Amino acid sequence: EIGCDLAQLGLRYLGLDVAREMLLEFRRKLGPRAACSGLLLADANAPWPVASESARVVFLSRAAHLFQREHLVREVRRVAAPQAAWLVLGQSARSPDGLRARLRAKMRELLSEHGIEGKSGRRTKELLVADLGAPAQSVVEREVCSWNSDCSVSAAIAAWRNKPGLAGHAVAPSLKEGVLARLGAWAESEYGDPQLVQRSTERYQVTSIRVSKR
Repeated sequence: EIGCDLAQLGLRYLGLDVAREMLLEFRRKLGPRAACSGLLLADANAPWPVASESARVVFLSRAAHLFQREHLVREVRRVAAPQAAWLVLGQSARSPDGLRARLRAKMRELLSEHGIEGKSGRRTKELLVADLGAPAQSVVEREVCSWNSDCSVSAAIAAWRNKPGLAGHAVAPSLKEGVLARLGAWAESEYGDPQLVQRSTERYQVTSIRVSKR
């Protein structure tokens, strides 16, 4: 959705994704605008097929924590235009006392008992700011929208069960199932009916980091 909006601005837009199916779906949604937007099958954890000093903005939405941070910083610096360039990170934020946020926190706690620390978009953002050497005045944060989200314990656990890993890590199927079973038992003691739907507020935040070429 964001990429389609950016493509409408008449900018030179290049989208990278490791999944061909995602690119095909994106091209379908772009429609006639696909002619002025480049879409490439590429792994962002490998060297980017982007010319050095050619990008004014590198934008990642809910993805920075999935990449190797040192490689990400190196590639951002390489492709950043010398006059001015920004790394822009989009993140979702949930009310900490909401159902989904509490379930996620408990799931990460259970994983930590097995020596697995869940990957955090917020922590990754803090590390990227430090790695890029961005002074405070070069980091701009904005909340761009908010919405109400309905969720139940059973729906949240089912969504995690259908994902290939947990908390950004590949984990053994037996460990994953064990963690989710314990999470379900904890949630039942906290909330009762696992089908009960609760509403919470979610927000989409954007952080822009000025990229230094040093």
